[in-house]
Amino acid sequence: MIEAQLSAEDELVQEEDDIAVEGCLKSATSYHLTSKYDIAYHHRTFIPPTIRYEVEETSFDSDILNPVDYFLRYVNQEDFDNFAMYTNIYALQKSGKNLKPTNSFEIKTLIGLHIVMGCLIYPRVRMYWDAIVGMNLFRESMTRDRFFQLRSNLHLVNNLELPSKCTDKMFKVRPLILSIRQRCLQLPLEEYLCVDEQIVPFKGKLAAKQYQREIYAGGTVRVNQFHSPPLISDKEIMKKERGFSSSVTSKGGDIVLTKWLDNRTVVMGFMERLHGGVNP
Repeated sequence: MIEAQLSAEDELVQEEDDIAVEGCLKSATSYHLTSKYDIAYHHRTFIPPTIRYEVEETSFDSDILNPVDYFLRYVNQEDFDNFAMYTNIYALQKSGKNLKPTNSFEIKTLIGLHIVMGCLIYPRVRMYWDAIVGMNLFRESMTRDRFFQLRSNLHLVNNLELPSKCTDKMFKVRPLILSIRQRCLQLPLEEYLCVDEQIVPFKGKLAAKQYQREIYAGGTVRVNQFHSPPLISDKEIMKKERGFSSSVTSKGGDIVLTKWLDNRTVVMGFMERLHGGVNP
């Protein structure tokens, strides 16, 4: 019975992945979002909900692997073989000439060098191959011209396989997303998860962001993202002692805004959907 259940779960994951790859089906689920102008607030002391957290014993591998081994658990050898194949195909489509065929080893090297670049940043990419700088890792791993050649042709899918009415904005990187997702689904899911802010500075719009409903959420917020909540003014709170705080709660009880005085004022927002309303 256990094997049958696991098989059914694998089929479900595969079915979800197939739908994502096609990228042409719109979600049938619709969510009702409350406008910020329809949310009314009042002053009440915020009593945080009681959250019981129990740590379950988890078995870990006794042997600590190399970082690359952990990486390959999320992006496997088959993925790299496909990336190399699609890179060769794109180079032929773009110029009509055969790129010196690449392989999975070169693609791994290309990605590894990019990871190093993210940790050791130089003003110009070409500087990593400069003899004066002395980055032997780069010069011994791949020539500079080959690096730029592969980077300009790197592809994870075949462009000609793009469906005519595709709405999947992540189509060109979908295989990578699915591979990482499939591995994540194999990990034990804890009851409480922490999702932090994005670490890449970005001021534009990002279509990949998703609205997550029915979760506890908390963090610093911008007051102008809410419709005139009756928080204590900066002028008044600056007269208080450091550590003073004042909260307002939405009448529905599911949103709490707290202004706190540190060296300057900080506004924290808490939203709760899953385990019932916030105790006013």
